[in-house]
Amino acid sequence: MSHHPIATERLFLWRSEGKLHEIAPDTERSLLAADSHRVSHGQVVALHQHHKRFRDFSRGIDASLTEQLDAYYRAAGSLLGDGEEWFPRYEILAPNDTLFSSVEPQQKKGPILALLIRPAPLITPLVSAVSTLRDPRHSPTIKGPDIPALACLNSSTRTEDIYAHNNLEVWHETIMCTPGGGPVEGTTTSLLFWRGETLFHIDDTAQRISSITEGIVRRVAKQEGSAIRPETAPLERIIEEASAGECEVWAVNALHGIRAVIAINNTVLAAPKAERLERFSLQRSHAKESLSVQ
Repeated sequence: MSHHPIATERLFLWRSEGKLHEIAPDTERSLLAADSHRVSHGQVVALHQHHKRFRDFSRGIDASLTEQLDAYYRAAGSLLGDGEEWFPRYEILAPNDTLFSSVEPQQKKGPILALLIRPAPLITPLVSAVSTLRDPRHSPTIKGPDIPALACLNSSTRTEDIYAHNNLEVWHETIMCTPGGGPVEGTTTSLLFWRGETLFHIDDTAQRISSITEGIVRRVAKQEGSAIRPETAPLERIIEEASAGECEVWAVNALHGIRAVIAINNTVLAAPKAERLERFSLQRSHAKESLSVQ
């Protein structure tokens, strides 16, 4: 992985003349929707799916934003396709006077498109998780509005996680559960479970963000002939099965890809099937698209 010379974030607002205008990265703002992915050497896994998801979010907020997205994506691509490792976030911001002072006076006083550019962090290969019945989400099917609350929740459970403490190779994650103890999603990941050659996923009717990385895994599993079923067990039973080697838990997202969960609630889980993990990660990498072709 290349090391980016700029260690700071950069924030841009989309202006009506079709340009991204840079403003202070600490400008106060409120997210109405967002989408993010890793950029590696000008390529993104499932780029068009990320664009489509963000477009769907924008359509539900202000349909006029969707008309600007093609030009917005091209402008974003020109800033991100330099061969470095980036973790950009497409944003739709709630209007406020501070933001309007940074765009043209004649621009419509509605939601504003923005782009946050951040250097991508090193990929953390393993996950250790802690579960909670707390759920701070107010918009569970839309990425963006709940990001601050989810970050706060994840930070609050870190001290309970002995395996992620001061270990740079282990990502700490918080798994939100239903009142009945069923897993819903992680604060930054979607969860998948293997029992033998059958892949289990959180029920599609659950209130959660539609995960692009999960979709790739499910598609590859179907192509390989695996059965795919919704998960019905409570997390405590999953932990028992996984610690006995009867179940394998994956945490997946667009930033880190597909990762094995090595512990939940400080119970060590059996080692995953390394060959399967590597095979699915390779298949996911085949979905890379170039930022220069948009």
